[in-house]
Amino acid sequence: VSQSRYHGAGGTWRLGGALTVGTSTSRAITMTSGTFDLYGYDFTLYGTWDQSAGGMTFNNTGGTTNRIILTLDTTATVFNGNIGAPANPTDGNVTVRVLGSNAATSRTYFPARASGDRSASVMNWEIAATAGTINIGTLASGQAYNNLTIENNNITVYFPGPQMCHGNFTVNGTNPTISYPPTGSSQIFYFAGTNGTQTINLNGNASNTIDCDVYFNYYGTGTVQLTHNLNIGVAISRTVSLGQGTLDLNEYNLTIYGGFTSTNTNTRTVDFGSVSKIIMTLSGITVWNTSSATNLSILGTNPLIQLTGTGGTAAFSMNNAGATESNSFSIQLSSATTTTATITGSIRDLTIDNYDITLNNNPRTIYGSLTVGGTTPVLTAGTSVMTFAATSGTKTINLNGNNSNTLDFPITFNGVGGTWQLQHALNVGTATSRTVTLTNGTLDLNNYTFTIYGIFSSSNSNARTIAFGSSGKIVLSLAGTTATTIWSMATATNFTVTGTPLAEVTGSGTLARTISAGSTNPAGESGAVSFSLLTSAGTTTFSAGGEVKTLILNCSGTTVNLGSTTGLTFYGSLTNTASTLNTVGTSIFAATSGTNTIDTGGATFNDITINGVGGTFVLANNLNLGANNLTFTNGTFDASSYNVTAGGLQSDNTNTRTLNMGSGTWTLSNGGGTRNGGSQPWNINDGGTGLTLNKQTANIVLSYVSTGATEFYGGGKTYNNVTFSGSGSGLC
Repeated sequence: VSQSRYHGAGGTWRLGGALTVGTSTSRAITMTSGTFDLYGYDFTLYGTWDQSAGGMTFNNTGGTTNRIILTLDTTATVFNGNIGAPANPTDGNVTVRVLGSNAATSRTYFPARASGDRSASVMNWEIAATAGTINIGTLASGQAYNNLTIENNNITVYFPGPQMCHGNFTVNGTNPTISYPPTGSSQIFYFAGTNGTQTINLNGNASNTIDCDVYFNYYGTGTVQLTHNLNIGVAISRTVSLGQGTLDLNEYNLTIYGGFTSTNTNTRTVDFGSVSKIIMTLSGITVWNTSSATNLSILGTNPLIQLTGTGGTAAFSMNNAGATESNSFSIQLSSATTTTATITGSIRDLTIDNYDITLNNNPRTIYGSLTVGGTTPVLTAGTSVMTFAATSGTKTINLNGNNSNTLDFPITFNGVGGTWQLQHALNVGTATSRTVTLTNGTLDLNNYTFTIYGIFSSSNSNARTIAFGSSGKIVLSLAGTTATTIWSMATATNFTVTGTPLAEVTGSGTLARTISAGSTNPAGESGAVSFSLLTSAGTTTFSAGGEVKTLILNCSGTTVNLGSTTGLTFYGSLTNTASTLNTVGTSIFAATSGTNTIDTGGATFNDITINGVGGTFVLANNLNLGANNLTFTNGTFDASSYNVTAGGLQSDNTNTRTLNMGSGTWTLSNGGGTRNGGSQPWNINDGGTGLTLNKQTANIVLSYVSTGATEFYGGGKTYNNVTFSGSGSGLC
């Protein structure tokens, strides 16, 4: 046949066998309307094919052979399917095969205009020419097809305008040259499979590189799957977009010279598998943008984004809304020369290799570990908070000596079920006050020192723990003159500690420090922390009603106030060498185990209550309560060799308890209660039920001055000397 025109609305033309149009002279096929059925045969054309009118429908209702073979190899528009409305095959079972061997020619093919979702109405294309240049569309004309296969021949295939591939994209070797337009064009390669799995297989062509913008799943919810490592972009910045569906890296790496973006609300997934990563090789731009990440899922064992691009500022913008540990990815900064990175939003692990990399201070959430490879990187100081938010497993913080292992910005630990473990001593803050907040989870000091130049805050009722180990401690080193609550935990409900809990207070300056430890809602013995004050100036006040484990006041030159309206509860020992110690209300010693010492350092206390079932409390210095009472409720109290001065001893209960009176003198001057109209400087209930009293060699002096009765209720116990020396006129 030399020439054909098909024009008949409603009509169908069906091949009865293989058909060839033209041999050595170019012939023209025009498709205007109707249906053309290959019926299992090949249609070979040496000439041009024009169906630009857009009224023709193709299908193949016969066998498996279903090709349109185009053999013209002169410079021409060989195939014009540049139609606006869906036409072409309705069953997707037709293939256009391009042949030709003239190296001097440039042939142009318009498979179908890429207008809207064409997945149900485009043909497969096979580029099998052995020479010449094959142009798929023009700069201003986007083209659509199903599967696109380029055979391994020495040809040039040029994609001047947008391409929309609804099926597989395959290049069968390294011989073809795939060419893309220069920078500034609108050329985008769309992968738009609407169902099933769509593969990209370049078989090593151009080092497996697509050098233009790429859009995955522009239409539909299919899967685009890599079959090897894939590179996008070479020397011109390219953008990779994910619209919907799934990008399956399939255990391969995706390298982008440019940026990745997915800021819509469609349901979409990036599947990293167990070893895949995305490598960003260009800096100076926003290399990653998922700032609006609603319905974005991240799958894989260790999904990783690695930056290797150098120079300028590389920006990573992620969204915190709805982010979870399982739906986040890790970032590794591996730029080998001077580079700045900005990371905002939620990520998993953050790794900074030991290069000249500056990480700006931005708000970010880390669901995994923080690792800095050495001393070269710079983590910029600032006021933006880094939040550690793991919800499972143990995550680590390892700065490897960077900035003397210092983070100079606020940090927060807030992950239900998460644990964060130090890998070395860690400092937060240098010369500006920073806040460390524990909201949920476990902070594991791992036997290291955590130094905070600023504030530790954990005033809430969530389940949270600090694991100190045997030698770990928190050091509060804030200096200056500004009044600051350096330990802020008025509500300590559900707070617990393990190991040997110790917080040291250091720092110079005359500031007024406040330690608020369970003053509103205490944690009890399981959450009590020991405090050691090592300051040399200023004032430290423990909030009224607070609780501590052991309190060591080795702070000559500092004024220490224990409480304001009520006193403290001690679950351990007290050692005082402070220059000035003020007490208010009742101090309660309530440890339930071990031997705990009380050394007031010569300071006069208000009332003291000993009330720790199973605990032992031993004086390590003389105890002076002035005219205030010593109340003994539970545990063992041992005066050792020291004197006790108080208004009275009150132990009017039936609890099991032991009093070792020691070898000193008990001087009681005021009697804290009344009974039968008198005062009782020594008041043990009648019969002394529950009390074991070991008199040892101690003597008792009752020096109460009163016109009323001074009453000694001994509870039927045996004593050494008891002396009444008061100058009052009342009865003894």
